[in-house]
Amino acid sequence: MSLLDFIDDYLALVLLLAAMFILIRTTVHLSRRMVLNLTSIILYILLLSIVEYIEVYLGNQPTFSYWRRILTAAKYIIPSVMLAQISITFLHLKKKYILIPAALNTALCIISIFTGVVFDFFQVTNNFKRGPLGYLPFIICGGYFLFLFIYVFVRTNKQFEDILPILFIVFSGVLAFVMPLIQGEGFEKWFTTTISISVFVYYVFIVQQLSKKDPMTDLLNRQSYYADFEKPGDISALILLDMNGLKRLNDSEGHEAGDTALKTLGSCFKQAAGFGQRVYRIGGDEFAIICRNCNEEAVKALVSDIYKRVEKTKYRCSIGYCMNQQGISSKDLYIKADESMYKAKQEFYKNHSELDRRKNR
Repeated sequence: MSLLDFIDDYLALVLLLAAMFILIRTTVHLSRRMVLNLTSIILYILLLSIVEYIEVYLGNQPTFSYWRRILTAAKYIIPSVMLAQISITFLHLKKKYILIPAALNTALCIISIFTGVVFDFFQVTNNFKRGPLGYLPFIICGGYFLFLFIYVFVRTNKQFEDILPILFIVFSGVLAFVMPLIQGEGFEKWFTTTISISVFVYYVFIVQQLSKKDPMTDLLNRQSYYADFEKPGDISALILLDMNGLKRLNDSEGHEAGDTALKTLGSCFKQAAGFGQRVYRIGGDEFAIICRNCNEEAVKALVSDIYKRVEKTKYRCSIGYCMNQQGISSKDLYIKADESMYKAKQEFYKNHSELDRRKNR
C-alpha cells in the first residue's frame, strides 16, 4: 500500500477532482461561498476515496484489523454528511432538520463499531457482513438524492435542457449507491468516481444556470431570450409584461423597494408559467414569456393566472400578447405583442393616473 498504488487504482478520480478544482478556482461566475462549498465537496470525495482504499486493503489481509471497523464507519458516514451539506449550502436552506438523517446515520455507524448494528465482520475470515440496519446508510443517502432532485426540479424552468442534467445526476447518484449492493465490495472503488461525475455535472449545471439567469429575479436573462426567440419552429405566442408604477416606487421608497417589487412580480410570473412557457427579464421592469406548443386558450389562461397572482400583491403590471401566425416575422411578433401590452398599460393609467411615470418627468 503506497501513494503510487492509490493513484494507480484511482487515477481517473484524481484527474477528475484536479480538473474540477482548477475549473472552480478559475470560474468568474461563482461566488466565494460557492467556490468554498464546491472545494469542500472535492475534499469530501478525496477523503472518502482514501478511506475506501485503505479499508479495501485491510479487507484483503488474512487477519482482521480493528481499524477496518473505524474505516467502514467513516465510509458510511461521509456520503450522508456530504449530501446534507449540499442540501443546506447549495440550496441555501436554513432548516437544520436536513441534518437529522445524516446525524442519525453517523450515530448508528459509530455505535456499530462496537455492536455491529449496521456492519460487522467475521474476524476469523476477515469477511464483511451487514448488520440488521445494514441498508440504512443507503436509504438515507437515497432520501437525500430524492430531496435534491425534487427541490432543484421545482426551482428550474421545467424545460427539457434543465431537467436532463438533473435526471443524469440522480441516475448516476442512485447507480453509485445501488451497484455496491449488487456487486459487493468489488464495485466500491467506482463509487467515488461516480459521485465525482455527478458533482462535476452539477457544477456545469450551476455555471450554465448562472450564465442564463438574471441574478436579481432568478428568471432567464435577456441573452437567453434572444437565443430562444431566434430559434425557429414551434413558438406559439409571445407575451410581454411590464410593471406599473416602478419609477414612482423608486422615487418614493428607494431602489431597494423597486428591486423587491421586481422580484415579487418575477416570482408570480414564474409560478404561473408551465411547461413550454419560459419567463425572461429583458429590461428594467420589462418581462417576456415565450410560449411553445400552446393554443390561444392556454395563453389567455396564463395571462389570467398571472393577473390573479399579481393582484394578491401590492404591485401591478400590464400584459400584452400576440399569437404567432404563418408568415409573421419575429420582429412583427414582438411589435404586435408590445402594442397589446402598451394598450393594457394605457388602460391601467387611465384608472391610476397617480402612478403614471410621465407625471414624474
